[in-house]
Amino acid sequence: SRDMLIALNEVSKGNDAVSSEYLEKATSLQISNAIGSRGGLRDTASGYGYQIWMNSHGWMFYGMGSQLGIAVPEKDILIVTTADTQGIGDAESLIFDALWDITDSAAEGAIAENSEELEKLEMLTASLEVRAAKGGSTEGLRKYDGVRYVFDEGNLIGLDSMVLHISEDEGELSFSHRGTEYSYPFGVNRNMDVTLPFMKYGKVLSSAAVEEDGSLGIIVQYSDVELGSQIIQLSFVDNTLTVFMKQAGELTFHGFSGVATGISE
Repeated sequence: SRDMLIALNEVSKGNDAVSSEYLEKATSLQISNAIGSRGGLRDTASGYGYQIWMNSHGWMFYGMGSQLGIAVPEKDILIVTTADTQGIGDAESLIFDALWDITDSAAEGAIAENSEELEKLEMLTASLEVRAAKGGSTEGLRKYDGVRYVFDEGNLIGLDSMVLHISEDEGELSFSHRGTEYSYPFGVNRNMDVTLPFMKYGKVLSSAAVEEDGSLGIIVQYSDVELGSQIIQLSFVDNTLTVFMKQAGELTFHGFSGVATGISE
């Protein structure tokens, strides 16, 4: 985020390395993209400059999953967002709407210091947290605690075996994938701060919840240098375990995707 803000500032304010004439053209409309634009949003269908997107309020660096670097020249405002909104239909529209609410109401120049409002803002930011998976009690899953499931060779995910350990408020999913061991600890109905040794950027927030059908949903939210998520769904029926896995985000760690069914030993 800090690097993107630096780049935004360099393009917005200019520097000795690139001519101001070029930067002005790079951040101005050069070609339309109204046909086939992402989602049909006005803010992603306002055209291109030179490798730079236009939007309804200025220009931006526009990355997958709502990695945004936005310049609003009229208000001299630079905004950076980091997110993983892939697969969430209205996410970008909501983000843009929220940002424009802020920029449209912003004063033209500096405003007087307001210590009372600043204190409120600091209290709000201190209270913010990443949303965790929420659901029911794990009591119905305790009978599967420690049971080892074996998968047929050639299954879509590439699993060899899997074991779930689970209690009232935390758990751990351990499995072998094509001969390599992996483990995802998680909090139940809460986030757990975890460092995964098999990832280059290993800091994650990991949570799980029991859903209405009795299955266990685990979401691992990568929150270090790279952003993305690993979703895992576990469904138990008699002596079988069906596993669904999907990773979102362009990460150095490729994660796991697919569906597989294992049998308890």
